[in-house]
Amino acid sequence: MNTYSFKLRIKAKTESLLTVGMGKPIQFGVDVPFYRIYEVDSNGNSFQKTIIPGSTIKGALRSSAIRVAWMLDLKAEPSIRPEEISREIKDAVVNLFGGPSSEGRDESAKVIIHNATISFPKLIRRSRIRIDKKTLRVEEGALFTEESLPINAIISFEIEAINLNEKEIDLLFLSLLEMMYNGIGRGGLLKIEEIKCLEGEIPDTEIVKLIKEGGLLG
Repeated sequence: MNTYSFKLRIKAKTESLLTVGMGKPIQFGVDVPFYRIYEVDSNGNSFQKTIIPGSTIKGALRSSAIRVAWMLDLKAEPSIRPEEISREIKDAVVNLFGGPSSEGRDESAKVIIHNATISFPKLIRRSRIRIDKKTLRVEEGALFTEESLPINAIISFEIEAINLNEKEIDLLFLSLLEMMYNGIGRGGLLKIEEIKCLEGEIPDTEIVKLIKEGGLLG
């Protein structure tokens, strides 16, 4: 069976407010601050950079893959919890994205997803309330503030794929499409505008052909 390795760059646009939270809220003066990292420039000065962690995108893609695997006649258990994944089932999602480790099961990923960069990030700060899901009432002391990316913010991230067979390639691309409908972070919806192959070769599978015909893959 032929396998393929390649690198993709994904460009997407937010279609709703998008929040990817982090810890240390007091430091930023908001209850749910948007995710930041510290980087150092060429002069040795550190600065904050707003990003979407690759792990967040990978988690969204994993969930998307679980939902679409059946379309490719692939087996995928409807859970990412280690204790709920059966070792007797050849799970296509675990094979592709790696598995949460548990005793006797430690699967390595065939895809590496890098942090997403954000073009001209201008965060919106807003106040929200928490609703009790059981009573559908506002929880006591539930007012909080959070930072979000606005609608039409542009993000881009890279995916490295290592030794994927054609079924796994189709699962990866279908997962990208499915992610647009289910979003990432705190319910943030994305519209993928471009998928570009930076390195390697992608075979013309049925799914790849459809994406090319739709003008997404260049």
